[in-house]
Amino acid sequence: MLVDGKFDLKVNSVIKNEDVILLYLSVLQKSSDSLQHHGLNMFLHLLRDSLSNQASCVRAGMLDFLLDWFSQDNSETIVWKISQLIQVIGGHSISGKDIRKIFALLRSENTGLQQRSSSLLLTSMLTMLNEKGPTAFFDLNGIDSGIVIKTPVSWPVYKGFSFTCWLRVENFPQNGPMGLFSFLMENGRGCYAVLAEDKLIYESINQKRQYVLMNLNLVRKKWHFLCLVHSVGRAFSGGSQLRCYLDGILVSSEKCRYAKVNDPLTSCTIGTKLDLPMYKDENVTHSIKNSYPFLGQIGPTYLFSDAISSEIVQGIYSLGPSYMYYFLDNEISVYVDNISSGGVNDAKDGLASKIIFGLNAQASDGRTLFNVSPSVDQTLDKKRFEAAVLGGTQLCSRRLLQQIIYCVGGVSVFFPLLTQCDIYEHEASDQVGGTLLTPIKKGNLTAETIKLIASILDENLANQQQMLLLSGFSILGFLLQSVPAKQLNLETLSALKHLFSVVSNGGLSELLVTDAIACILLNPHIWVHAVYRVQRELYMFLLQQLDNDPRLLKCLCRLPRVLDIIRQFYQDNEETKRAVRSKPIVHVTTGRIVGEKLEREKYIKFVSFY
Repeated sequence: MLVDGKFDLKVNSVIKNEDVILLYLSVLQKSSDSLQHHGLNMFLHLLRDSLSNQASCVRAGMLDFLLDWFSQDNSETIVWKISQLIQVIGGHSISGKDIRKIFALLRSENTGLQQRSSSLLLTSMLTMLNEKGPTAFFDLNGIDSGIVIKTPVSWPVYKGFSFTCWLRVENFPQNGPMGLFSFLMENGRGCYAVLAEDKLIYESINQKRQYVLMNLNLVRKKWHFLCLVHSVGRAFSGGSQLRCYLDGILVSSEKCRYAKVNDPLTSCTIGTKLDLPMYKDENVTHSIKNSYPFLGQIGPTYLFSDAISSEIVQGIYSLGPSYMYYFLDNEISVYVDNISSGGVNDAKDGLASKIIFGLNAQASDGRTLFNVSPSVDQTLDKKRFEAAVLGGTQLCSRRLLQQIIYCVGGVSVFFPLLTQCDIYEHEASDQVGGTLLTPIKKGNLTAETIKLIASILDENLANQQQMLLLSGFSILGFLLQSVPAKQLNLETLSALKHLFSVVSNGGLSELLVTDAIACILLNPHIWVHAVYRVQRELYMFLLQQLDNDPRLLKCLCRLPRVLDIIRQFYQDNEETKRAVRSKPIVHVTTGRIVGEKLEREKYIKFVSFY
């Protein structure tokens, strides 16, 4: 019933009847443990590598059903399988309601199986945050799929063109390439590009034809940003150049004649099988005799009327796979530095004015697509642009966890998990034989929580802005002061290093890096009770960062500050003992002692270290 025919994982595994999904799970929930295990395992194989099946399960409300089942079942093996399904479906798309339900489960009493289930939920959320790709995309089945642009396109003759898109290849055909785009006149003049397993094939067709092979390694089932730029040049300046970028990096460049065609292009497609006219009198040694439609997913797609620079390509890539708008000055200028007049930031000649068309799965009405290009010429009616998807193309829209976490409070919603570290520490120690459902090891909960926060901030400017506005690192520093000393281990330090790397590479790096050092890394109240090895690794890392950026040394770590830290925390005298080492650290919510004084020898080592 699910696949509307005989089920076979290799031949017939695409879900066609979404209404059957919850029925299948309801029947499975009432079955024996062995049958539940087999049924859940089969469903996991059905979903793991199929975005189409994942989207069907999201539309059917499967995640809500699984979370209810997860909270009710007492079988360790079944809860483990359910958590794997939660990871896959929640990674594809999740709603605010589902997020609130997950946090409600995390706030429940952490005893016995419930404690280990909470550990699984944290692992599931961390896996969801690793999901990349656009929030809106076209899912092409590789049979009768693709996009057809019905409106004639005026081809840029003088400056060249640039084609950009996010794409994910499910598989490559064995007997030929698959179509990426074609921009042709009725007589076949123009250009096209097709993809093979390790190369991109491009052909420029005018009075003469030129065929170019470019090395391109697209990893299957992984999202990539692809940009193809064809510039117009004179012979004495090196001629016309074709450049191919993958994930913002130039991977191939070849000389290629530019097709200067003045008449509108009436045969324009994206992701379809090529339909090239026959040429009788031309001796062409290389030509595409057989091609297939694109098999996979294509995200936001743009065609520009200019050969954009490498810096702008990197800037578009930095905006991320879910960007599908106009490239306004304040959006891309965060990522593109030193753009001269007439570039991205120029109001008249900026990138927005160079968009010929922009297509995405969200800007649609049924199977008709809208052009997201801003209307520069008010005499042109944007409604005249017409594009449509073919029958084998599905329009998909989803919500990724890191992009909608704001609906339950944003990045700060993870902060209270740090106050539960000692609960996990004490309760978990009483469990016997519970390793099956404890993917987060005892002593690693703090590290995993910090990894969650880092994943929320990674490549997400909105979440970074919220972290700055709410003084997030200051709050984290305060909470970490009450974390048990056993949780302040090398795993936690490694997670903090990763968090530091994330904010260092973000759009607000200067402000967030300063907060991270001042409130956490250079906060002895947090680290003074950690073991010597952890503190040594911490301060070695700090020295490296201060050496890399002397400005941080001047504003955060001048000599008086260092001397004050030594006097207050590491000086071996009676006053320091009474003020710091003899005073245990008490948890902010439970009142438990989470840190004791340390040995005299350790303080002597740190005085010499400073």
